[in-house]
Amino acid sequence: MSGTVGQTGYTPAYTTQVTYGVSQTVVVEGYGTAAAVTHTYTLDAQGQATQTSDGLGDTSSASYDVDHDVLTSTDANHNTTTSLYQYVDPTGSTGLVTQTVRPALTSYVLPGNASDPVTTRYRYDPHSFDLVETDKPAGGIVLYGYDGAHSVMTTTELLKVTTSGLPGCPSSGAPALRTAAVTMANTSCPLTYHWRARVATYDRYGERVAATDGRGVAVPDTTDTGGITPTATFTDTEPRYAPLCLRRAGRPDG
Repeated sequence: MSGTVGQTGYTPAYTTQVTYGVSQTVVVEGYGTAAAVTHTYTLDAQGQATQTSDGLGDTSSASYDVDHDVLTSTDANHNTTTSLYQYVDPTGSTGLVTQTVRPALTSYVLPGNASDPVTTRYRYDPHSFDLVETDKPAGGIVLYGYDGAHSVMTTTELLKVTTSGLPGCPSSGAPALRTAAVTMANTSCPLTYHWRARVATYDRYGERVAATDGRGVAVPDTTDTGGITPTATFTDTEPRYAPLCLRRAGRPDG
């Protein structure tokens, strides 16, 4: 509460009430006022919210696996997002999301194609379980490199894929991301991958002390025939780092 009643700029107290039950939690914002907004959460036997109704009367829902990871979530417009997981640790009870599929959209990579789901894939190091790659819905790739303390040092992103311009191939320099690149690869068109990277620097306590964007990091183009794993190096002459290599978990796929 700010000020006193009648004072310019006076703001009355605003109360949020939370009521807990075995199968339901109710949150009332602006409790005790004429404009109170109520949110209702329906819970399963594990205490997980399987349905949520907000103050506007819109309802969303969710389902879970046995490890309490969200498998599906459906918004008030009946759009459902589905997630898949990789289960790790000795008991297999820790889920790392490997794929997220959102409702279909008209393709903006290959215009004219039928609507397709918006799918994002995630790949992990098999030993450290660090996230090493994100494959974007439009075919983009983001790679992550780590130091010994599992801090992200390098982030390398695929900007575009071009072809040689040989007969039957798109013109040289025609931009395309991974989905289109796979289609072109099926016609035996040589592909060149163009990358951009940024680098983060940490002190011995794991605190980030510096960051270098793509203007200070060089990433040579890669090819299907020469290996598409990019290598990032600083473009300045300061002897701060050895070359930073990024290893992919696999080649582009459909």
